Amino acid sequence: MGNDDSDSVGNDDDELLSLIVDEFLEADTWRGTATELCEALNKIDSSANANPSTITKRLKNNAALLKHKFNISVSSDRKRDVRSLIITRESVSGQE
Repeated sequence: MGNDDSDSVGNDDDELLSLIVDEFLEADTWRGTATELCEALNKIDSSANANPSTITKRLKNNAALLKHKFNISVSSDRKRDVRSLIITRESVSGQE
């Protein structure tokens, strides 16, 4: 409760979110499985320690922060036995 950082998250989440923002601000939409996302993030930064079993939970827990600070929305889709994540950078009027 002594933490006054309303927009901050834990260090591990901070690093993960930074990687996602840096990588996905360049593209409008990314779609793939949690495993594919972790593989991509770990290739960018091997110290990211992204884990498919927790990435979806971490994204959901930080969805409001991603939306508010970076205009990035995270959703999921399920087709048969494949769960996909969809990360989308939404346009903001008057900004490039």
